[in-house]
Amino acid sequence: MEIKNRYPENVIRALLDSWFFEFVTQSYGRVAPQEIDRDEFLAFIQPAYKQLAGIGGYCLVRPLVLCSNILSLCDSRGFFLEYDRAVELLEDTYQSDPTALHYTIDRYNTDYQIKLDRISGGH
Repeated sequence: MEIKNRYPENVIRALLDSWFFEFVTQSYGRVAPQEIDRDEFLAFIQPAYKQLAGIGGYCLVRPLVLCSNILSLCDSRGFFLEYDRAVELLEDTYQSDPTALHYTIDRYNTDYQIKLDRISGGH
């Protein structure tokens, strides 16, 4: 296993960033949860974004992904999104449609911040 070749904190970070929600959904007895793709990305994170966005409209991606996954679990939607995949999708979404969102690195250089520029249902 990777723990033999890495520091334990790096292994935990990799687990939390890449595999955590897959394990969580399986532990709740959900069968084969589906990972979000680019076409579903904004719709998946939008409910959590509406709850978490600050006064400037930015939201850290880590808590956004956590909240989005919790909402999905509670609503039995059968979808999940890992942090690493969320970062890929926000970069990909921005490249394909720069008017949909903005993103930057937080002031501590530890996470991305995202601001949705198009939100359906008002906000």
